[in-house]
Amino acid sequence: MQKVMLFLRDSEVKVRWLKFLSLRLRSEVLLMSLALMVATALALPGLFFKPTTPPIELGEIANAIFNDGNKEEETYNFDILQYISSFETGLTDDEEKELASVIYFESMKYGYDPKFILAIIQIESTFNPKAVSVVGARGLMQIMPATGKEIATEVALDWNGIETLYDPEINISMGMYYLFKMLLKYRDLRLALVAYNAGPGYVDGMLKRGRSLPETYVDKVMGTYEKIKLQEM
Repeated sequence: MQKVMLFLRDSEVKVRWLKFLSLRLRSEVLLMSLALMVATALALPGLFFKPTTPPIELGEIANAIFNDGNKEEETYNFDILQYISSFETGLTDDEEKELASVIYFESMKYGYDPKFILAIIQIESTFNPKAVSVVGARGLMQIMPATGKEIATEVALDWNGIETLYDPEINISMGMYYLFKMLLKYRDLRLALVAYNAGPGYVDGMLKRGRSLPETYVDKVMGTYEKIKLQEM
C-alpha cells in the first residue's frame, strides 16, 4: 500500500512538473513570437502600422508629404485615377484603375500623401510602366535592377529578373518601400530624395567629403507636388 501511495505521489509530481514545463514553453514561444513581430515591424515599418506623422525627424519639408489622418476626406475627393489618365500610360482603363488603387493603398500603408507619390512617378517616368532610363532604371518609379533584386529579397517578393520591374504594382510597392528605407537611413527628406534618385552611395560620398548635394531633383519633385495639390477639387 505504501509503495502504491509513493507511486501515486511521484506521478502527481511528474504531472505538475510537466504542466509547469508546458506553461514555461508556451510563454517562451509567445515571447519569441512577439520579438519576431517587433523585429519585422522595425524592418518593414509600413507592414504593421500606418504612420500618420513622421516617426522620426525628417527635415523641414517632411511633414508636408505625410498624409494627415484628419484630411482623409480630401484624399478621397482627389481623383488619382483622373490624374493618371491625363498621361499616355499605355495601360488599359482597368489597368489604370488598378494602378490608382495601388498608389492609394500603398500610400496609406506608409502614411504618404498620395499626391506626393504621384509627383515622384511623374518626374521619374511620366506614368510610363515601360520607361527605361539611360542608366538602366526601369518602370514607374525607376528602380535599378540590382536595387529591385535587393528589395525583393528584403520584403519576400518574387523576383523574376528585370521583367519584374515592369509590373506596375510591384514597381510601386518597391519604390515606396525604398523611399521609406532612405527616410529611415538619412532622417531627412531632401537627403532621402537625392538618395532615391542618385543612390545612397552617392549621398554618403558627398556627405563624407563635406560637399553640398544637388537640389535639382528635390526641387522638381516638390514643385510638381505643389502643382498637383493645386488641382484638387
